Amino acid sequence: MIELPIDSDLSYASVMQIGSRHLRESGVLESRLESRILLCHSAGLSAERILSLSNKRVSTEVLVPFLDALRRRMSGEPIAYIMGVKEFWSLKFYVDNSTLIPRPDSETLVSAVINHLKKTDSSKTKILDLGTGSGCLLLSILHSYPGIMGFGVDINESACRVAARNAKHHGLNSRASFFNGDWAKAIGDRFDIVISNPPYIAAEEISSVSREVLEYEPQGALFAGVDGLDSYRLIAKDISRIIVSGGSVFIELAKDNSGNVKQVFEEEGFICANIWRDLANIERCAEFIRQK
Repeated sequence: MIELPIDSDLSYASVMQIGSRHLRESGVLESRLESRILLCHSAGLSAERILSLSNKRVSTEVLVPFLDALRRRMSGEPIAYIMGVKEFWSLKFYVDNSTLIPRPDSETLVSAVINHLKKTDSSKTKILDLGTGSGCLLLSILHSYPGIMGFGVDINESACRVAARNAKHHGLNSRASFFNGDWAKAIGDRFDIVISNPPYIAAEEISSVSREVLEYEPQGALFAGVDGLDSYRLIAKDISRIIVSGGSVFIELAKDNSGNVKQVFEEEGFICANIWRDLANIERCAEFIRQK
């Protein structure tokens, strides 16, 4: 436990150093950076402003929430959940423990869809996001392409509420709708593009998942059966019903699993049109086209 008197006469610099030391001792690698981030969040100030106040006393109104955030981070809770926001595609998204934390790897899918839209008449395009979570994928695309419509589905009703909040925050609530459902089962409409970042961690890989992810992020959005392909199978089996002829499916890939995912979709009548690699040169996103 961090024992500090609430009325302690500590400067911003001292508080940041104390936070950094405790985080480092609890195993946080970027302890100084995260201490500063948590202090900025607690104070509602920018990093530049915090640095300019280095020698100023920290008020109780700032110190109390900072210590609370520090204790949560020391216990392993991801900093995105503590702050309640995460940046993705240069946009800020609300997150909580009903949603996965958006990761830079997933921006590969957003980039792939946007490049696809540039080559088509996107004025009447309708996009469906299966397993939408925070809505970051769908909303990033809509933000980049005014005019197109998007729909997100998630089995977790709380995640749908988070996604709707993000749509409103970015002024996209008139073009994005979110529904509680099990993949595409309740969908009767047809779409030009379907996107998804489904669960894809195999049960046997659980030992490789960090404690931070395993204990705090929603497991239903992480694991997909013995071989990690269950979600891909469910999506591929039902998706022909709701995608237009010649429509595209953009789906995130697990590391070293593109061949297996390709086989799953090809068995359901799709062809693999393209595969994109992320910044680590890992095959991260595949486009499958429904054959006419």
